[in-house]
Amino acid sequence: MFDYMPVAGWPELAWLSYAEVGSREIKVFHGTAVETHDEWFCEAVWSGDFERGDFDRTDLVFGSGCRWREEGAVFVSSGTTLDRLCWWPQDHGTWISNSLCCLLAAIDAELDPAYPHYFYDQRSIMYRGLAAYRPTLNTSRGPVRFTFFHNLRWDGHTMATYEKLDERKWPDFAAYRGFLHSGMEGIVANAGASGRRRNYHLLSTLSRGYDSGMVTAIARNHGCNEVICFTRSRDGRDDSGESLARYLGVRPWAFDRMAWQREPICEPLFMAGDGVGTEVYLKAAEPLLHKRVLLTGYFGDQMWSKTPRTIEPIFLTGGNLSLSEYRLAVGFFNCPLAYWGGRQLSQTVAISRSEEMRPWDVSSPYSRPICRRIVEEAGVPRELFGQRRMMVSVLTQVNEFLGPESCRDYLEWLGSRRDAWLRRRQLPPWRSLRADSVLRSVLNAIWVAMGKAGLNEVSRKLLSPVYLRRYLFPWAVDRVKNHYYSAAVGLARP
Repeated sequence: MFDYMPVAGWPELAWLSYAEVGSREIKVFHGTAVETHDEWFCEAVWSGDFERGDFDRTDLVFGSGCRWREEGAVFVSSGTTLDRLCWWPQDHGTWISNSLCCLLAAIDAELDPAYPHYFYDQRSIMYRGLAAYRPTLNTSRGPVRFTFFHNLRWDGHTMATYEKLDERKWPDFAAYRGFLHSGMEGIVANAGASGRRRNYHLLSTLSRGYDSGMVTAIARNHGCNEVICFTRSRDGRDDSGESLARYLGVRPWAFDRMAWQREPICEPLFMAGDGVGTEVYLKAAEPLLHKRVLLTGYFGDQMWSKTPRTIEPIFLTGGNLSLSEYRLAVGFFNCPLAYWGGRQLSQTVAISRSEEMRPWDVSSPYSRPICRRIVEEAGVPRELFGQRRMMVSVLTQVNEFLGPESCRDYLEWLGSRRDAWLRRRQLPPWRSLRADSVLRSVLNAIWVAMGKAGLNEVSRKLLSPVYLRRYLFPWAVDRVKNHYYSAAVGLARP
């Protein structure tokens, strides 16, 4: 069924498989931490018995893998839109991987350095959701396909997409809270199973907002005793959850949000997912991330809001791919609690708006009654959290950029690929950081003004990278591919 070939030097959670047409054997190249069994392999945790390997029969699965069934091989994607399966179908068979960079190295494919729209293409999962994201990426060897959230079934000849199982109802707050605790209990048991090659432990993030406080309040009851805090938000305000940590009984580890800029060329691993790298601030906490199930509140602004952008189950506004390559190298799972049962968004919205939640519905546009109730009932005073929305994510496309060493490398990379623009009969970008900074400052001021005027949908288009920031994605992919070249390059050549 599976022909396993471990690859020394690869990111430890990366895998690449080849399913040949007409064959019942799948070749699997993999890193050292991928779990390998006769009937399945994975780099995943899920709410279920580890020994059974039924990660293809739940949507509470974080990571990826493949499971043999009578009807064929089932390739399983993460139950979020923060990771994806990448595959390259050909007449003779299909290559598939949990890493875009690994797949491109294996098939010896290149991206077009001068293509200006990678930002929208790769973040279409965030702006359009599961219903309308762009499913392909053009390369020098033809299109590579993406699959988010859903699974893929290989019957020996073709690959078909099908949805994960989805059956649950929460009539009230107690039922939903019970679901979260039950899911967390299952994740912890699975991550610590004796049959694993490697065990994983919970680690949460904690700020002064709603979402991470709720996640930590749930997780502390299941063995999570450490949290990551960042001392300042994007706008410089105190956003550290250290004061909440004392009430929740967990140990806080505080870090500088901008420490990544002092690291030598760390950005590509964060930017190779979508060219933005919003989670690069986590680089400072890297020593804590290894062998962890990282719990976050990502997607909480939809799942736990009274007024989400939509209540349709398409994960609109989800899809930050900043950790999709990074976590494979460091060795952790990205597990956002708000995605648990995310297709039942309409049910959590109904609970948030219900009469029973009114005591926790503060008179502010920034109100999340489910989060507030769980955190306050855990003993945290009301005034310590959820007062205003603050964020620590890094916006390289707006007013932040690369660290000094990465910036030099990127400018050299642009200069070495001038022919890509000339072939398009275009002038190569002028490699001036000063001009780039002035242009972004002007556009950022316009963006802020339009946001204040209520023109949010129009202003969001101004977040599109311009000038030097437009080509960060192919640069990052090119650099991360080097992690795979030694063993993978040319595997799929005719």
